[in-house]
Amino acid sequence: MIHLFDDSHICCIDNKHIIKHIFLAGSAMGLNNSLSISKYHNKFKLIYNELPLNTKILLKFGKVDTDHVYFLKKVKNKNLSFIDFAMDSVNKYFNFIINNLDISNITILSIYPPFTSDEYFKTGLTQLHFINNTIKIKNQIINSLNKLNLENIYKRTDNSKIYNKLLLEKVHTI
Repeated sequence: MIHLFDDSHICCIDNKHIIKHIFLAGSAMGLNNSLSISKYHNKFKLIYNELPLNTKILLKFGKVDTDHVYFLKKVKNKNLSFIDFAMDSVNKYFNFIINNLDISNITILSIYPPFTSDEYFKTGLTQLHFINNTIKIKNQIINSLNKLNLENIYKRTDNSKIYNKLLLEKVHTI
């Protein structure tokens, strides 16, 4: 069997040879943080360490980073460029992989293009598990996002391409 670990965008994959491990709204960079709110670093390692040696592993993380975390960080730092954010995210993702997994059995998958319409995009940013679930906090985030010039779906698609290119470049360094 193949084990697929993902940030919640693999629900549509249906293959009898793949066991899916969904980390709902889990970010690639968050995997590297053992103290993250989600505790996905620890959850991932618990599952991974129970797998037989030489188990084939597919990793598909980064979509939450490009479509959610980037914009939430941009609220705090309006000058944050996508490329700087993406390089940081990919580096943290690979730090987690190199320091915790047997890379000989790992396949890194690219991320999907965006699938959230521009109209729903801002509201969707407030639905993540690590955001305080009060209306006041959500409204504060939406107000902050309204002050930013958020990228439309075409620019977010370009961002996904950039992220995938960085993933590929990083894979070739290990």
